[in-house]
Amino acid sequence: MARSPRRLAPTAAAILLLVVAQIALGGLVAGLKAGLIYDTWPLIDGAFIPGREHLFFLQPAWTNLIDNHLTVQFAHRMVAYLLVGLAALHAADCAYQDDARCRASAVALAFVLLLQAVLGILTLLLHVPILLALTHQRSPWRRLSWPRFHAQICAPAGSPLPTASRGVDRASVGGVITRQIIPHTLHAVRAMRA
Repeated sequence: MARSPRRLAPTAAAILLLVVAQIALGGLVAGLKAGLIYDTWPLIDGAFIPGREHLFFLQPAWTNLIDNHLTVQFAHRMVAYLLVGLAALHAADCAYQDDARCRASAVALAFVLLLQAVLGILTLLLHVPILLALTHQRSPWRRLSWPRFHAQICAPAGSPLPTASRGVDRASVGGVITRQIIPHTLHAVRAMRA
């Protein structure tokens, strides 16, 4: 079986790290209910890139990344654009490799990230309908499992990230769904009804 070139591994790892950051930003957007305040796209607060005076009005400046609705929503959007673009470029790079698993997982990863971005945009434009919002919020496990699987495929032999020679461990993915995602989704629905 052909191995992927070493240069693909850092990009796959960067995508994985960006996905983790994006999930955290998504949690902040949901917690602040920023999608209800800034519900336009592609503009946010009347501009593609809002003014600095609106993005960083809280002091100290770093608190804007967790307490400022506009800054959190803007960061979530920009990381989404970065993720989709990077995943598409990475998939294009992987398309020329001999490793069929690398090609297939890179294309699947780009598709999953694009689908997640489209779900986020639709959730925003439709003013956060509950079913669409829950679909957008509960799918991060897919966003996290695909980049992890892809990073394993692209990892060079002997790297600290084990290679994916056995494929996806369906038992662990199923366990995450039944023990974590479903109960958290039900808890969120119950909390919204209360």
